This record gives sequence, C-alpha cells and structure tokens, in this order.
Amino acid sequence: MRRRSTALNYALSLLTAGQFGVAWLFLMAADVNSEKPGYVPRLRAFAIGFAILYVVYLLCAGYDMYLIGTATTETYQMHGARLIPMAPLFLIGVGLATYTIYLLVKIGTFVREKGGRLPGNFVLVLLLFVYLITLPLLQTRLNKL
Repeated sequence: MRRRSTALNYALSLLTAGQFGVAWLFLMAADVNSEKPGYVPRLRAFAIGFAILYVVYLLCAGYDMYLIGTATTETYQMHGARLIPMAPLFLIGVGLATYTIYLLVKIGTFVREKGGRLPGNFVLVLLLFVYLITLPLLQTRLNKL
C-alpha cells in the first residue's frame, strides 16, 4: 500500500477549501483497490464522471452567483436572478455528496477489515463535514497497514 503524507494532503485540503479532499479520497480508494482489486467497483469510471459533474456543478453555481450579483431591479423582476434552476444543481450536489460518502464508508470498512481501529461509519461521515477530520484519520490508518 502506498504511503502518503497525511500532513501535506490535509494542508492542501484546507488550502483549497476542501476541493483537494475529494481528490485525496479518490487516491485512498485507488490505494485500497491496489491492495484488494475490485474492492471499490468501477473507481476509474466514477472518478471521471465525478470530475465532469463536479466541474459542471461549479460552473453552474458560479454562473448563478454571477447573475445574482449583476442583477438589477428591472432584470430581477422580469426574469428572476437565476438562469439555471436550483433543482438540477441540488440533485448534482446530492449525487456528488452521496458518492463521496460511499467512498468514505468503503475505505473505512477496508481499514476495519485489515484490523485498523476506526469509529463507526456515521461518525466518519460527521467528521468529514467537520474540517475534513476523517481524511487524515483514514490516511494514518492506511499508512499503518
């Protein structure tokens, strides 16, 4: 299993406001697949799909923010500030979050199967949303395997 620098990856995650954290999660999943092939099914295809959806999500959300920021009273009353409806953005966001949580649970389960000590999956998910604390925890356990 490949050893990764926990401090460097966590610093990059914090500096990029969590953007690198998702990539780090995919890197850990790839490490798990190299140890136990097929443990995270179709990881490469999901990584490509995730990246494409993530870019589309960021572009649409950014464009919506631009429209809201540049809306005048007249354009807002006539057309509304948003060109892109919120429902598709919400659904894309839910899909991205769901796959992120799926990867987190799969990696946590792998670490537990190999004898590593980790909190339960619910706690891992909660800690992910609190400054990405789960990521360095998982990486240190993976480095010890």
